[in-house]
Parts: sequence; C-alpha cells; structure tokens
Amino acid sequence: MNVTFKQRFTHETLEWNCTLDFTEFDQGGPMLLLVGAMGTDYEGEPIARCNAWIKGLAPDEVAIKNYFENEGMLDSLRAAGVVSAPVRYADSGHVQLPICKLLISQDELRIRAILAGRGLEAEKTIPREVLEGLVADLLLFLRVGCEDSRLTPAQREAAAELLRVRPPVLPGTRAIPDNAQRNAWYALVTQGIVDLSIPTDAVEEFCDLAGVAD
Repeated sequence: MNVTFKQRFTHETLEWNCTLDFTEFDQGGPMLLLVGAMGTDYEGEPIARCNAWIKGLAPDEVAIKNYFENEGMLDSLRAAGVVSAPVRYADSGHVQLPICKLLISQDELRIRAILAGRGLEAEKTIPREVLEGLVADLLLFLRVGCEDSRLTPAQREAAAELLRVRPPVLPGTRAIPDNAQRNAWYALVTQGIVDLSIPTDAVEEFCDLAGVAD
C-alpha cells in the first residue's frame, strides 16, 4: 500500500512517496512503518515510524506519532485510508497522541509484509496487479474460508510462509519458469505437507494457499 507522507516543518513541507510496512512491538500490537517506495531515490530506506506503543489500546487502535519530525503523519495516513479520524487522545508523557482506528486489518498488514519481504523484493519480481490479487485472495481465504478450512492456523501460516519464499513467477500466473527453482520449492511444499501432517482432504487447500500452480 502506497502512502504519500507530507512531512511538515516550520518553513517547508517535504513529500515522501512511501510503502506501508508492518511489524509488531515487543509488547504486542501493530507497528506501522513507512519505507521509500519502489522507483524512488530512497527506495527501501526507512522514512518514519507511524505510531507509538501505549498501554490499553484496543487491537484495532493505533496511537499516531504526529509531532516533531512526524508532523503531518496523521493527515497522510488518513488520506491513504490507513486510519480513521482520531477517536480520542492519550497522554504519552510529553504530548497528546491521537488514537485512531486502524482501517486495514492486521491480517492484511501481515500478508502485505510477507509478500513484500520487508525489503520490497516481492514487489520487484511480482507485478503490482498480481501482488494485489494475491493479497485479495489471501484476505478472502482468511475472512471467509477459515470457518470451513480443514487447516489449523499454524498450517495456514506455514502455507503463507511458503508463498513468501516462492521463486519468481510468470506475470499473471503461478508458474515458476526456472526448472531448478521450481523443483526445489515443490520439494519444500511436499516436505511441509509431511512435517505438518496435512490431512489428505486438506492438501489441495494447503497448496492453493501456498501458491502452487494448478
């Protein structure tokens, strides 16, 4: 997901074209990060941390760092559809932090982080429209398919990890053109099926989630 961060200073405003990345605080809860977008002179470089950890937030709430070098962050994230307007404010000890609802699910953030490989490698090898399609497919599976899924959460997570390490595919397909890479990755998938004791009637589901070609 792209975010244009308009960083406001007293005498000027800097505009950064960024990609939203995601990790977690040691204490738990989502940590939102902005890194330089693909094609910029600062591609992949850390630009800003969007939020701060404070105690007592709901799972879908974030405390936006909108002060000092981060001034303009709240408006930028709202414009990109990442967060809501502030629902309240919390005292961090030296500033009042706007508390906003996260409009992107943590599942989506995790999937995008996996596909982007933290260093945007997936976005360099997978066309944007294919990447967006993969995100949509995985989100649909997580939101709708979990109730009927024959896989455990750990098995679904393992499948997502196999998708993350899948070699480059032909645009718009799941086909891996390099024979050696394809065979090595298929061996990982097969071993995963064995190691995770995937039930016979769930193998197709596991392979589909891992991104195995039809």
